[in-house]
Amino acid sequence: MSKKIFYRLNVLIIVTIIATGIVMAQAQRGHRGEGGPPPLPNKEQITEMVNQLAKEISLTDKQKEKVLEIYFKHFENVKEKMSEKRPPDRKEMEKLRAELENKIKQLLNEEQRKKYEAFLQKSEREMRRRPERR
Repeated sequence: MSKKIFYRLNVLIIVTIIATGIVMAQAQRGHRGEGGPPPLPNKEQITEMVNQLAKEISLTDKQKEKVLEIYFKHFENVKEKMSEKRPPDRKEMEKLRAELENKIKQLLNEEQRKKYEAFLQKSEREMRRRPERR
C-alpha cells in the first residue's frame, strides 16, 4: 500500500508542476493572450498620444483639438466594435485605423503630412519591437 501512495504522490506532484507551468506561461502573455488586440487606451492615454503627435508634427492648437476629438471618436468606435458578439477581425481594425489616419491627414498641411507619415512609420517600428506583441 505504501508503494501506491508513493506513486500517487509522485503523479500528483508532476501534474501540479505541469499545471503551474501552464498558468505561469499564460500569465506572462498577459490577459489578452498571444496575438490578441492591445488594450484600449483611456482618455488620459489618448490625450498623451495626441500631445506627443502634436509635438512631433507641429500641430496648431486648433488642429490639436480636432485631432483629439478624432482620436476620442475613433477609440469609442473601436470600443463599441470590441463589445459586439463577434469582435472585429484584423481587416476591420486595419480599416478603422486607415480611416483615423485619413481624417488626421485631411487636417494637415503638406509639411505636417510628411512628418505624420514618418511618425506613423516610427510608431509601427516601435510597436513591432515590443516583446509582448508577437
